[in-house]
Amino acid sequence: MNKSVVQCLSLLAPVLLLSGCSSIAQYFPDKEKEYQFAREIPHLKIPEDLKHNAVKDKPVFVAQKLPASSSPVKKAAIKYLQFDGGASRLRINAPVQNAWRYVNKALGRHSIEILERNEAEQFIAVNYDPEARQVKDESIWDEFMFIFGDDPNQETELVIRLAQSSDRATDIIVTHEDDDEDSAKKAEQLLHLLRTSIHQDLSR
Repeated sequence: MNKSVVQCLSLLAPVLLLSGCSSIAQYFPDKEKEYQFAREIPHLKIPEDLKHNAVKDKPVFVAQKLPASSSPVKKAAIKYLQFDGGASRLRINAPVQNAWRYVNKALGRHSIEILERNEAEQFIAVNYDPEARQVKDESIWDEFMFIFGDDPNQETELVIRLAQSSDRATDIIVTHEDDDEDSAKKAEQLLHLLRTSIHQDLSR
């Protein structure tokens, strides 16, 4: 190759390199100047109430109360009444139908013998002895004494009557046919037995 051509190429090479670098710089601009002359972003403005973690109009949760019933349900109760003449009875704040069930349940609980039961007339005839004891049935001798011996139970016929005293109350009365002190005493004892038994049912 001619010497003069080589010299020309050696002179043009730096010029070509500089022009190439400037062309490449267009695709990869230098951000250093932009960083130097960039403006600072203004601070975010925060409301005064948010600076202190305050929240306006905090929700308040109030427990809602159910409206009171205009007609509250009363629990049935039974009480003992005694009049000046000496007569006594029970009064339960329940209709006759409910009182009837309570009385029959009490009689069954204490295994009291029922002679007659008349729901239409609202009375129950029973044989009652407060001193009644269970007869043992453990041997032949016990069976013999039960059949031929003295009756260990001295029962009296009593009549339990139910009478409606008001719309929501019923009276329970124990009467006896024999006009003697012993029958009157047993009738009073049966009345207290019914009161205790029915009161237990109402307390459950």
